[in-house]
Amino acid sequence: MELAPRLLPAMLDVEGSGYLERALKRVGVRVITENTVASFVDRGGRLFGARLQSGEFLRTNMAILAVGVRPNIDWLSSSGLLLGRGIVVDEHQETSVRGIFAAGDVAETRHFISGKRTVVAIWPEAVRQGKVAGKNMAGKEVRYPGSLPLNVIEIGGVSLVSCGVVNPPDNAFEVLSRGEESRYRKFVILDGRLVGFVLVGDVEKAGLFVHLIRERFPLYSLKDKLLDERFGLVALPAEYRKYLVQGAGVEA
Repeated sequence: MELAPRLLPAMLDVEGSGYLERALKRVGVRVITENTVASFVDRGGRLFGARLQSGEFLRTNMAILAVGVRPNIDWLSSSGLLLGRGIVVDEHQETSVRGIFAAGDVAETRHFISGKRTVVAIWPEAVRQGKVAGKNMAGKEVRYPGSLPLNVIEIGGVSLVSCGVVNPPDNAFEVLSRGEESRYRKFVILDGRLVGFVLVGDVEKAGLFVHLIRERFPLYSLKDKLLDERFGLVALPAEYRKYLVQGAGVEA
């Protein structure tokens, strides 16, 4: 059951959502969009069914609710901390009150691509933020580069990865995409740099693409090779490959 017109609209583009819905249907899952549960119906103290907003009644004895993440910050309303959707922090993960730091799902940081304030409630970013906060608390000045949305799931036997900007807001972004029966690739480019991608089916190179986004790597002529399934580390300039092996490495 999804209130939006398609599945995972924040994580996937229209085509990616279509691949996911078809995968679910193949394993016998009914997908209902643009609808929601208006009320649950019990019988003898046990769940019996759900009445939908459309008026349809679904017989069921189990309901699983997943409605997103909202930081628990109401108890901080009189703390003096600057609050938005989460606890607002600077690039050092320090709050508006000197000496107090916040990290993880509760922290409102800046988006790695857009620079806008956001809460990206995923484990990898929580780890990064925690390390930055800890080092700054210990006296070492470290800056957090910004939160990068990254989601990896496997549903209905289909693997999906999305990262960064997947639904570009305007024509300033260039989009490259290719779809097949069970595989789909989409890359979003801004000012010659990769800023987002969606992979369905073949997700083996996801770590490399994430690295290119984080490093703000200038694609130049590589842009035309992104849709090639053979694209990989070997496509990068020799000097940069040497840096990857000896330096930062590629995120898995």
